[in-house]
Amino acid sequence: MIAMDATDPNGWHPFSPSAAQNAGPIFDQLLPRLAPGSRVFEIGSGTGQHAVHACTRRADLVWQPSERPEALSALRDNLERHPTPGVQPAIAYDTRTPLAAWPPLDAVYTTNTLHIMPPAAVAALFASLTDMLQPEQAFYSYGPFRFPAQPLVASNEAFDASLRRDNPDQGLRSIDWLTALAADACVVLEEALELPSNNHLLIWRRFAPSSNSI
Repeated sequence: MIAMDATDPNGWHPFSPSAAQNAGPIFDQLLPRLAPGSRVFEIGSGTGQHAVHACTRRADLVWQPSERPEALSALRDNLERHPTPGVQPAIAYDTRTPLAAWPPLDAVYTTNTLHIMPPAAVAALFASLTDMLQPEQAFYSYGPFRFPAQPLVASNEAFDASLRRDNPDQGLRSIDWLTALAADACVVLEEALELPSNNHLLIWRRFAPSSNSI
């Protein structure tokens, strides 16, 4: 069955307008960086629109969606409505409870999650990259971020303030803090790609720890 276009709200329950809008710019950058047949683990798949979009554009991909247990049912319902070759059945995953056994992976991807997760969950995610990724494999994270010595644009400042009003554990994450978490997991920020609406696609790369390290 041919999957519906992930930008069409008909049949998506729920439907994310932002996921529809940002899918094109994100995957224009991401897909050329994925080798043929790449196995991608998506953290916080939400409505599943990005999984469908990616595998509609690249039928060779194997895409593993995931969501927190309490949000898994809605994700599975959406993916059942839009069966797409390459998109695997969604699984439950909370970054603070790592999987007992990770499936073989080539890349990890997440979008608009780091500013929603509490700090402990963000830290747990980066710590898990040591187990999820092999050296030279990448973690791709998309969203708004705080960059050192760069003031936030007005729209991101307002968004950050609204997040913190709703929940003090939420808010735009500092690149300095994320870089420190990544270093502990033998991961380095390789590139920060500017995308529309003051968002970035961050490319993190796992490196092999030095044999001289203690």
